[in-house]
Amino acid sequence: MEIVDQRLGSEHHMRMLLSALSGLKKGDGSVRLPMEWTGLAGKVAGVFNEVVEMNERMSEELAMLRKTVGKEGKLKQRASLGDVRGFWKNSIDYVNELIDDLVHPTSETARVIGAVAQGDFRKPWRSKWTTVR
Repeated sequence: MEIVDQRLGSEHHMRMLLSALSGLKKGDGSVRLPMEWTGLAGKVAGVFNEVVEMNERMSEELAMLRKTVGKEGKLKQRASLGDVRGFWKNSIDYVNELIDDLVHPTSETARVIGAVAQGDFRKPWRSKWTTVR
């Protein structure tokens, strides 16, 4: 009887996992697996919940950047997820590099306008996209 109960429990866990994965795929950040599960199922639930939380943190960082950089004009603000690796780190790095690339012309234009306003026509226009000859 115990073997039958374990199999039914495993199928129940798998159905719950499938449901949670489907929700995550659809972008539902509220999906979680029960922390009461034990053994291997409990470990799977814990890792799944951590992945969902990491996705939520990424979403929160992007929302913060939209507000601080996009709306408030704080051009030095960058995203961070802390000590992450792999595609999590790459994704944050790419977003921050995108901001750098978009901000550079604005910052450089402001620098040149400031120099001209002070009557200093000697400061050259610097661009990371042009080559110096």
